[in-house]
Amino acid sequence: MQMVVPLSSLLSENHVIRLRSSNRREAVEELVDVLVNQGELPGERRRAAIRSIMLRESQSPTGLGGGLAVPHAKLNGIPRFLSAIGISEAGVDFEADDGKAHLIVLLFSQPQTKHAVTHLELLRFISEHFASSESVAAMTANISAEDIIAHIRELEGTAGLEA
Repeated sequence: MQMVVPLSSLLSENHVIRLRSSNRREAVEELVDVLVNQGELPGERRRAAIRSIMLRESQSPTGLGGGLAVPHAKLNGIPRFLSAIGISEAGVDFEADDGKAHLIVLLFSQPQTKHAVTHLELLRFISEHFASSESVAAMTANISAEDIIAHIRELEGTAGLEA
């Protein structure tokens, strides 16, 4: 099954940041703020967005290992899938068995059933293509946001998932 929405179509250079925070909640706040600052997430939805991610994290942490975490949640009041990427040199504890996350891919989807398959396909794509220490190292090296997005597009092309 192919993704209906390629991850790269949700991202611009302004969606990829170097995280300043070293704890999970602050990292999530920084990434949510990216979406607010880009005008994609209404400011009045900020608290609900953070709360939905943190609730999801309390139920089942999203550290996948290999330096990757994918905090994700379904959120009412958004027009489409939303994503932001954080790079953390120090790492952030998302409770992966093998240590801290250095690549954090935040993902929000609408709660409607019709979006469930795309949500799962996006998560599958991220976990299959990013969840290795080599992949994380390639995307967290001192490269530009533009290079990271180009790398994601290349992975999507290899997987036959171009926009």
